[in-house]
Amino acid sequence: MASITASVRRLVLPAARQTCCRAAANIRAPRSFSVLGPLQAESGTGTQVPATEKGTFPEGGQQVQAMGRDGDQDHVEKDWEFDDFTSKGHSELERHREARQYARITAYEMPRLSELVKQFQLPTEKQVLRFRYTTYMGEKHPAESKVVCEFASTDLGLNTIERLKLVKIVGVRYNPDTDIVRMSCEMFEHQAQNKRYLSDLVDTLITEAKDPTDTFEDVPLDFRHHEAKKGPPKPKFPKEWILTPVRQRMLAEERAKLEVVFQQ
Repeated sequence: MASITASVRRLVLPAARQTCCRAAANIRAPRSFSVLGPLQAESGTGTQVPATEKGTFPEGGQQVQAMGRDGDQDHVEKDWEFDDFTSKGHSELERHREARQYARITAYEMPRLSELVKQFQLPTEKQVLRFRYTTYMGEKHPAESKVVCEFASTDLGLNTIERLKLVKIVGVRYNPDTDIVRMSCEMFEHQAQNKRYLSDLVDTLITEAKDPTDTFEDVPLDFRHHEAKKGPPKPKFPKEWILTPVRQRMLAEERAKLEVVFQQ
């Protein structure tokens, strides 16, 4: 029995292999490629889809050479054959890479920041300007170039007339409660440019305040902008509503009269 089975295999298997090879060679391409091309050629519209070198059309997971605008082969695209991560898997890997990057920064680079620590020193009398910057930790932001400058009018070495003239010139930028002038600039691309502009502007204000040709004595001080920032005043409790001893006796007598009326 075993010898008969072996002889049958020797006769059947080669014939089956030859039949499969002939069938594979005669397999037609999908209708979208094999029929559309001749139809377009007969009707005179479009171009016939060319076949590859092996006689098959670019389907079934084969490599397709993408053509650029000028007809050049710029890259080779390949269909996904379940041999790589999905887009969601690559996003998860990117998230892990970013987390590990910040973990390495925390472990190896942040402890070295202690080497750059400087002891705080109070500003001297000549350092009357205070500048404030804004950073977004390496990310680009439209407000990153903004610089704010603050100074007190009494620290500029001006007399009373010159100081009042400076306060009138700066207008709404002056806070009468704290005697602080606050200005900002974001016209330029870099922070250094905005800082230089504010520094030059302060020098111009001091020059104008010291100009004796016009002292602005006929211009009154106007602090309505500061009152508006405070908001509406809080309502005050009327004095007539306060419960004084006399008021309490009057209320007790009225309640006693009402109780007599209700009893009748």
